[in-house]
This record gives sequence, C-alpha cells and structure tokens, in this order.
Amino acid sequence: MNTGMDSEQQLAKLYEQYFPKLMIFCRNMTGCNTDDAEDLSQDILIQAYEKQGRFNPKYAFSTWLYRIARNRCIDWLRKNSRLRQFASADFQLERLADTYSDPAGELERNQLQKRITTCLNTLAPDDRAIAFLFFYRDEKLREIARVIDKPLGTVKYRIHAIKKKMQAALEDRHD
Repeated sequence: MNTGMDSEQQLAKLYEQYFPKLMIFCRNMTGCNTDDAEDLSQDILIQAYEKQGRFNPKYAFSTWLYRIARNRCIDWLRKNSRLRQFASADFQLERLADTYSDPAGELERNQLQKRITTCLNTLAPDDRAIAFLFFYRDEKLREIARVIDKPLGTVKYRIHAIKKKMQAALEDRHD
C-alpha cells in the first residue's frame, strides 16, 4: 500500500476503491441497515490502513481486506444477535431472466428472487460470505478459503452444498 502517497491520500484511495464493495459485503453478511454498513465499512478500511504492515503481498490485497471484513462482520453479528438476517436489497445475483415489461414474467422473476433470498437467509454467516464471494464477486476458490480461513476442500464442499440448497429451493417453485 505504500505507494509514495501521504497517509491521507492512501486512505482516500482505499475508500474510493473498496468502500462500495465493502458496504455490499457488510450488508450481505449482517443484514444490517445502510448506516451500520457504512460504519462497519469505515471501521474495516481504517483497521486495514492501520494494520497495513501485517499485509502479506504474496496474496491479493482484496483477500486480506475481505478477511478483515468477514471477522468484523461476525463480531458485529455476535454483538447485535442477528445471526439469520440477510440483506436482500443489495445482494443482487445476476438477473435470471430478461427484464421486459411482462407483468406475469415480472411476477415470476420477483417470486424467484424472493426464493433465492429466502434460501440465502438460511445460510450460516460463513456460507453467506462464501456465496457472496463466489457468486457475486466471482472470487477464486483459494481466495475464498483465505478469506474465511478454511481449507480449500471445505470451501469446495460448502459451495457444492450451497448450490444443492439453491437448486432444491428453485425446484420447489414448480411443485
């Protein structure tokens, strides 16, 4: 992170590059409101800046940052006892159908999004982090393993289990 910029410039660059992504991550992990997500994101960026000496350049900076974010979000969840909330407004999986003005199609898409959100709400915090990083951020499996501090095999298994759970939830809609 030491790029010849002064500390204020470095912190401003961190905010510019990562603040919006962290806001979404925090809302998804905790189910908190926008104000709490902003506070969490700011705390995470300040913590990362203050502890930049611990960053190992052998790994991606984003991996290190999301690990800090994950840990901070879990602390927030413990403190606020919201273990099963999930923010659906910001967690937008790519649209599963075309967006055209067909009321029946729109209703079906809304129901599908609701099923996906309901399914994601049942996931444990680490699984929510995995789902967010894998499906939304398109992170590599090794990076996800580093973020959640689990072996690669565990991450692969969890992704498989999440996919099965999602598939079952989506198949239920046809019954």
